[in-house]
Amino acid sequence: MNKLILSFLITLYAYAVNAQDFQVSIGQPHKVPATSSSVCIGSIDKNIYSIDWDYQKKRHSLSIYNGANLTFANSAVIKAQSCGKNKDCIDRHFDYERTLFMKDKMFMLVSTYEKQNNEKQLYAQEIDKSGKFIGQKRLIDKYETNKKKRAHYSEWFSDDRSKFMTILHPDEDKKASEKFFIKVYDSELNNLLNTQVTLPYEDENVGVEDYYLTNDGLVVMLVEIDKEAKETSKTDDDKKYELLVLDQKGTLNKFNIAISKKSIQSIGVRINDKEGKIICSGLYADITSSANKVKDIDGLFYLNIDIKSLKVLQEGYKKLSDEIVDHLKSNFKSGDRKEKRKNKKKDSGISVKFEITDILHTKDGGMMILSEMTHNYTVTTTSTDSNGNVRTYTVDHYERGNVLVSFINKDGEITQYTDIPKFQHTTSDGGTYSSYMLFEKDDRVFIIYHDDPKNFSSNIKSARDISIMSNPKTADLVAVEILPDGKYTKRRLFNNGDKNLTTYIHSAEKIGNGEYVLPYFIKPKMACFRCSCTMLFNKDKTGLMKFKL
Repeated sequence: MNKLILSFLITLYAYAVNAQDFQVSIGQPHKVPATSSSVCIGSIDKNIYSIDWDYQKKRHSLSIYNGANLTFANSAVIKAQSCGKNKDCIDRHFDYERTLFMKDKMFMLVSTYEKQNNEKQLYAQEIDKSGKFIGQKRLIDKYETNKKKRAHYSEWFSDDRSKFMTILHPDEDKKASEKFFIKVYDSELNNLLNTQVTLPYEDENVGVEDYYLTNDGLVVMLVEIDKEAKETSKTDDDKKYELLVLDQKGTLNKFNIAISKKSIQSIGVRINDKEGKIICSGLYADITSSANKVKDIDGLFYLNIDIKSLKVLQEGYKKLSDEIVDHLKSNFKSGDRKEKRKNKKKDSGISVKFEITDILHTKDGGMMILSEMTHNYTVTTTSTDSNGNVRTYTVDHYERGNVLVSFINKDGEITQYTDIPKFQHTTSDGGTYSSYMLFEKDDRVFIIYHDDPKNFSSNIKSARDISIMSNPKTADLVAVEILPDGKYTKRRLFNNGDKNLTTYIHSAEKIGNGEYVLPYFIKPKMACFRCSCTMLFNKDKTGLMKFKL
């Protein structure tokens, strides 16, 4: 424990002295409606594009920036308010799905439910670099259903952005077998794969945890299946996980992910496209015969799987040491009373709220696994005034805590763990400004996040003294570099309050080796009074910032 705290104190000293090689450029902001927010950004050639959603006017627009100097070039509405006589337009009865930034093209995907023929339909509309539609929208999928049982889509593109896939989840009878309808298209909208996958499990028991499309056109899905009561016991897990790999011909291969006498609490997969491997990692809890055993996290596992044969090439398991468990438990923070009580239990591991967030390749052929404490909960308060009127208030809480980094060498052995203490707690914002963004360049890895400015005070004697980041408008934006030897340094990039801006941490986009862009916004300063129409007349400002090593 002393070594861990000592390492933390040494890291505090390193904040300022190693910050000079990290460059942050903030582009000029431009005005946008107060009811608008950025939903995703992407890059094509030398331009950067932001898709913005105006929730009052119910429309999307495309903002265009120069990638070199981040200057705003133009903005165009890409969702019309009404069709009129133009049958090819995209009006309000279409639901926005996703914008796909391919190698040299941009497609907006929208879906609709057509009542007259009971069909769920998915369309692709190409958009040029000025935000104008190219040609007519194209129907790329349809599914016969009824209004009460509406299907929904998932979409993603390959790493080289030459292909994209759509996965339809029918949402039919919960007692029926789970089905997926999968299609793959190239950037010319040529259909490369059109197939159906049916699993021998009831729809209500199956959930898709992750999915990928490889550069070669293979579809990889990680599904979680709730076991039926007859399948479980006190010494068995109540869930099971399967990897599904679908090749270009529609042939399906399955791989069951299971660990004897261990319960998988969090799991993630990544694709190594260059080597044709699936990297699977997760956090587990030891299962005992005691029915009262609390399934806390006790360790981490790692599987390196050949994507074609689904044979395990490497595997590793490592139990969390008592030192790291004690350290994480002693520095555990949460406003949720249930979580606090669980954390105080003796002979337990760390909180099951830790989730696998990133799986990275290291320069020496090993891996780095990042997991973060993630906890959402709701607090409902009821009060009665002097007149007997009862009022109920509901507040959604979003907590993002420590980041636990696990190191795996080239032989598949889990060598060590490193804990990066942090705590963010916000309410009623969807957790938009919490967690972290990942920054990579060559063999250097950073996590960038909002932190409370007090955490740079000399009064911090241990990780337990860290203050809670609850207000992103006054928070520091910090960068923590994770070093190959397990140590880390932390540096302040700037203070949001000093710059009068707030960053959208979750919307970062990599535009080159060691270059990332991130949208930010500026809220206008308000007078001492507010009225219901304030947002109709106020204009926010938004822009881009670039991080570079």
